[in-house]
Amino acid sequence: MQRPFGYWIKVNTAANSGTYRLANNEGAPFSPDFMFVNGISNLKNNIGEYIEVLNSMDVLMAKLEILQDGYLMTTPLYGDDATTELLEGLQNGENITFRFNGEDIISDFNFEGNMELKQINLEFANGGAWSIYPNPLTTTTTINYQLSTAAHVSVKVLDITGRQIDQVVDEVQDASYYTQLWDATYFEKGVYIIELHINGTKITSERVVVQ
Repeated sequence: MQRPFGYWIKVNTAANSGTYRLANNEGAPFSPDFMFVNGISNLKNNIGEYIEVLNSMDVLMAKLEILQDGYLMTTPLYGDDATTELLEGLQNGENITFRFNGEDIISDFNFEGNMELKQINLEFANGGAWSIYPNPLTTTTTINYQLSTAAHVSVKVLDITGRQIDQVVDEVQDASYYTQLWDATYFEKGVYIIELHINGTKITSERVVVQ
């Protein structure tokens, strides 16, 4: 083993006679049943963003961070503790859904709290066609989107009341992948909404936080 890395140790018998409970950063308890997932995706342009992991009831269970070249951070998925009334994690045998920008991929495997690693390959149809990073931001953020055909594109910035306060793009663009920069240097700290309109129709939007 090597400093300063952390390691998980799997044992065949209990280390002591007591029971233990794990907790996340918010102090929420988890059952000691868990598995790991990592792998790769086609979201190479979405470094630092997250893929949501949901249970069969569409409840968020975890988030996978997108790394360079679309790789996915090794992340534990925790099981539910049947001795409590709280929903603390996934049920054994439960199906898992991965979600990014509103698009779902239903996994071809079920949750098993066996402390084993499952490697996944997620191919989202939109391929990260819309992303904003970083978010939250301090001065600037990058807006990425992809056009399959030539179209009139409008990228608008609205305040929390829905009033437009800036226009990033307003032009006809050819089919391609685009990267635009929004400079929030002269805007107050707070929550804003960035919208993508194609040929006059709002396609998607995302809230961003200026710190």
